[in-house]
Amino acid sequence: MQDFGYIVESPGAARPLDTQLLEPQWAYSKETATVDYERGICRL
Repeated sequence: MQDFGYIVESPGAARPLDTQLLEPQWAYSKETATVDYERGICRL
């Protein structure tokens, strides 16, 4: 997590972080994001 300076190396520890925090954040903000990471493009 670059925002907090953490490196999560364990897939078991990273999975809940992704599903409970990162995926909901992305679902909420992807409409206004400048980079579409799912398609690998920058909208600017």
